[in-house]
Amino acid sequence: MANMDFILQGLSEDNDHYSSVAKLLSLKNIEHCIISVAFMNKAGAEMFVDELSKCSDKLKFYIGIRNGVTSKQGIEVLINNGIYPICVDTATQAFIFHPKVYLAQNCEVAKLIVGSANFTTGGLIKNIESSLILDLNLLDEKDKSLVQKVETSFEELEKQHPENVVLLKHDCDLEEMVQDGL
Repeated sequence: MANMDFILQGLSEDNDHYSSVAKLLSLKNIEHCIISVAFMNKAGAEMFVDELSKCSDKLKFYIGIRNGVTSKQGIEVLINNGIYPICVDTATQAFIFHPKVYLAQNCEVAKLIVGSANFTTGGLIKNIESSLILDLNLLDEKDKSLVQKVETSFEELEKQHPENVVLLKHDCDLEEMVQDGL
């Protein structure tokens, strides 16, 4: 059964998303990792680029775009370090991609953070943000089922909306994306 904890960042120095995400990314032998955020900027990307690079071949990093916050510079930090994000474009700022989910798992355990923290300095350190943290035992069927539901949900997002959910490649033209309003 899951071990649960709650973060209400901004009220005490030892309760922040930065250290919680760092613990998640330090999980030994990561086999799958999903990060999903509405917003990411350069400072947020730079905070974890080394840790993300270590699991880049097992990482699916979903980032909302065309939202007025996610920056080209943040995406460049990832791409320049071999991390190719999956951009989610709803084609309007009136309806944006907004889930904040951090998941890392190996063959025995998973760590899951679900809450309000984006991949920005504000979201990870400065803002008052909240999340639920779950340490899951993948030998427990309920815990394993929850992890599978998270993974399946994002897989379905990609399958059902291939024109809006796009994996960036090393040769993508970020300048062209900016000019196109993305």
